[in-house]
Amino acid sequence: MFKRNRGIIAAGVRRFRRAKQVTTVIATMSLALGTACRSTPQRHIATPQGAVATAKNSWSSVYEKTHSPTYSKAETARFEPYTATLKDGIRTVQGTIPPGYRGETLVTTVRAADGFASIAAVEVR
Repeated sequence: MFKRNRGIIAAGVRRFRRAKQVTTVIATMSLALGTACRSTPQRHIATPQGAVATAKNSWSSVYEKTHSPTYSKAETARFEPYTATLKDGIRTVQGTIPPGYRGETLVTTVRAADGFASIAAVEVR
């Protein structure tokens, strides 16, 4: 009986390690994509609506380059309405996550001073 329990525990540990590796890969890829796909600074963003518009333009630009479904118009429309909160000169644009949703969603930061946007795909579990 001890050997059987030990085998079950070992299998659970292997599954945990694999899940941890997958989560690490997703986080690393999201960070790399978010760092690589930044918008060109344009203008002062004075309103939350301007930040949302800048974020949508950034997502469209990333989609044109990568064709990743996370950035498609259909996928981003699922999370409307978007809100932009201002803290320390940076507006954070986030969508409304539907109840029970699991998957990726976008969180975009936009500097109010110059409109510089940085995108991150965030895993929702």
